[in-house]
Parts: sequence; C-alpha cells; structure tokens
Amino acid sequence: MKLCFITSSRADYGLIKPVIDMAIKRGGFEVQIIVTGTHLSKSHGYTIDEIKKDGLKISAELKMLESGDSAESIVESMGNELVGLSSILTKLKPDLMVITGDRYEMLAAASACLILRIPIAHIYGGDCRF
Repeated sequence: MKLCFITSSRADYGLIKPVIDMAIKRGGFEVQIIVTGTHLSKSHGYTIDEIKKDGLKISAELKMLESGDSAESIVESMGNELVGLSSILTKLKPDLMVITGDRYEMLAAASACLILRIPIAHIYGGDCRF
C-alpha cells in the first residue's frame, strides 16, 4: 500500500512525524512524503533540512508559496499547489493521502485528492480545547 504524507511546515511535521515513523516501523507500506510550503522557504529557515536530517526519503518537493500574507497571495499559493499536486499525485499514485491540520495548504491537498479520487486520512484537524 502506498501511503502518502504531505507536510508544509514545522508545525504539521512535528505532528505527523510519529505517524510516518510508525508506518515505516510497521512495514507493509510504501511511504511517500511530499514537502511543500514554508519547508522550502529560506525566510522560514528552509526546514526541509530537518526532514532530511531525520533520514526520511522525500518523494517530491513542491514550491508553491507566493510572497506576502495577503488573501490574494494565499489564493495564488493554493493555485500553485493544486497545479503542482496534479502531476505529483498522478506520478506517485498513492493509495491513501494523510493530511494534517486545517491550514490552506492542506485544503489544496484535500481538493486535489478529491478530484483525483485518492482517499484521505485527515488527522489533527478541528481540535477544540475547553
């Protein structure tokens, strides 16, 4: 089974790393990792290096960020991600995509998976603390 993870920042990587480790340790999965978002930004510390230091094999890197935090920049970034994921996911052909959290990068990933008919496992989303 091809199990694909997408990570866009240190925040979601910290949550999903134990799940990736468990899938690798358990075996029976071809683990795929797509790295995007601020992981590939020099101004955000180029945190893809942390993933590489952990010894994980990166299946694809997707530069998608537009400069700025305006609503327009975010929508353009989402568009870049959708276009990039189209070819990446078509090539990787995952059986299941694991999506973490509720940021816009994950919304774009979920949208791509919906259209490409790739099942999604969504974790750590919509948490409520009382």
